[in-house]
Amino acid sequence: MDPAWRWAVTPRAWYSRIDDYFTEQGFKKSSSESTLYVKEGLSGKKIIISLYVDDLVLTGNDEQLIAEFKRHMKENFEMNDLGLMNYFLGIEVEQQEGHVFISQRRYLKELLSKFNMEGCKAVATPFVTHEKFYKDDGSPKADPSLYRSMIGSLLYLSSTRPNIQYATNMLSQFTQAPSENHLSGVKRIFRYLQGSKNYGIHYHHEVGGTLHGYTDSDWAGSLEDMRSISGYAFSIGSNIFSWISRKQKTTSQSTAEAEYVAAALAANQTTWLRYILTDLGELQQGPTRILCDSKSAICMSKNPVFHSRSNDQLADCFTKGLQKVKLAKLRRRIGVQEK
Repeated sequence: MDPAWRWAVTPRAWYSRIDDYFTEQGFKKSSSESTLYVKEGLSGKKIIISLYVDDLVLTGNDEQLIAEFKRHMKENFEMNDLGLMNYFLGIEVEQQEGHVFISQRRYLKELLSKFNMEGCKAVATPFVTHEKFYKDDGSPKADPSLYRSMIGSLLYLSSTRPNIQYATNMLSQFTQAPSENHLSGVKRIFRYLQGSKNYGIHYHHEVGGTLHGYTDSDWAGSLEDMRSISGYAFSIGSNIFSWISRKQKTTSQSTAEAEYVAAALAANQTTWLRYILTDLGELQQGPTRILCDSKSAICMSKNPVFHSRSNDQLADCFTKGLQKVKLAKLRRRIGVQEK
C-alpha cells in the first residue's frame, strides 16, 4: 500500500474503532461535536470524554466511575494514564480546587528563542491604535518563510491569548509577499508577549453559570478590500472560552450593516454552544443574551421591516423559489402582469 494512502486511512480506521467502543460502553456522541462523548450513570454521575486523534481528555464527577472506565480501556487498548492533566497540545493547565489556569508560557519561551527575540524590549500593546497596514507599502520585502512561521506560531498562541488574535489576523493577510513594515508589526506582537510571558486565562467554578455573548465589528477595517472585521466572545460564569476575530465575507455598506453581520455570526455560534452545553447536561434556561453596542443593528434584529428579511423584499424572486401566493404578490410589485 502506498504510504500516503496508509496515513490517510489509519486515523479514520482508529476513529471508527474507538467510536464503536464508546457506543458499546454506553456513551452518547454529541450531535454537534463529533469528538465529544458523554456517559451518564445513576444519581447524576457522569463521564465526559473529548477525543483528539489518539489522545483522550477525560473528566467526570465520580472517581469510581472514572477508575472503572480507565481499567476497561486498558484491557482493550494500549493506553497510558498520564494522571491529572497539566500539559496538552502545547497548553499548560494548572488545576486547583475550584480554579483552572491555562497558558502557553513554555511554548512562548521557545518562540522567543526561535525568532531571536529573547532580549527584545517589551511594549504595552500588541498593535498601535489606529495603525493600518497595506499590501504595497513601499518598504523592502521581508523573508516570506520567516514571516509565515511567525504568523503561524502566533495564531496557535492565541489559543490562550485572545488579545493578540486581532493583530495576528490583520497581519496574516500579507503572508504571500510580506514587507519589512509587516514584519515589524509581527515583531511588535512578540515584544508585547515578552512583557506578558506569564499571562493566560483563569477560570473559576461557579454554580449555575449562564452563557453570555458579546459582539462588535470594525467597519471597513481591512483597507485592502474594505471589508469589516467581526468579533465575538462568550463566557459562562467565568472568563471567556470561545472567541473570534474574522474578516467578513462580504463588504458592508454601513456601520449598522457591519454590526448586524457580526451579530448574526455571534448568534450562529450561540446556537452551537447551546447544543454543546445541552449535551454536557448544562441546559440553558431562557434565551442567551448577546450584548451589542449598535442601536441600529439591534433595531434591525428586532424589526424585520428595517432589513432584507422583510416580507416585501422584491429581490426574493431573484434569489429563491417562492410559494404561489408570494410569487403572485411580488410579480405584481415588479410590474409583471397579463396584457
